[in-house]
Amino acid sequence: MGTTPSMSLSPVDIARHEFSRSLRGYDVDEVRGFLEAVASQLAQMQVQLTQAEEALRGADQQLKTFRDMERNLRDAVVTAQQGMSDSRVQVEKERETLLREARLEADRILLDGQRELSALREQIREMKVQKEAYVTRLRYLHNSHGWVLDLMENDPPLANNEPDSKTT
Repeated sequence: MGTTPSMSLSPVDIARHEFSRSLRGYDVDEVRGFLEAVASQLAQMQVQLTQAEEALRGADQQLKTFRDMERNLRDAVVTAQQGMSDSRVQVEKERETLLREARLEADRILLDGQRELSALREQIREMKVQKEAYVTRLRYLHNSHGWVLDLMENDPPLANNEPDSKTT
C-alpha cells in the first residue's frame, strides 16, 4: 500500500497504514508505534490549527463589527452635523475617540492573531525538526541493521578442523 507525497494524510490514514513486508523489513511493532505517535501528533496539530482558525475567524468578525461601528459612527456624525451644528465639535471629538479605541482594539486583535499564528508556525517548525530527527534515527537504525547483516553474511564460518580462537 503506497502513498504519494501530494496525497493528504489524516491521523487515521497514518495510524492504519500498512507497509509491504520483506525479508529485511522493519520491526512491525516499532513501525506501528511510530505511525501511531505521528498520527497522534498530527491530530493534536489539527486541533490546534482548528482552534487558531476559529480564533482568527472570531478576530475577523470583531474587526468587521468595528468597521460596521465606524461606518455607523460616520453616519451618526453626518446626521448630528445636519441637525445640530453647534454640537459638531463635541460629536467629532467623541467620534475620534471611538474610532481610535476601535482601531486600537482592532490592532490588538490582529496582533493577538499574528502572535498565535507565529506560535503555531513555530510549533510546526519544531515538529518538522522532530520529524527530521526521527527520520535520521530511523535511517541510522535501518543502516546499522544492514551493516550487521552484511558482516554476518561476509564472516566465513569456522571449519571443523580449524581451532576455535576462544579455546586456544
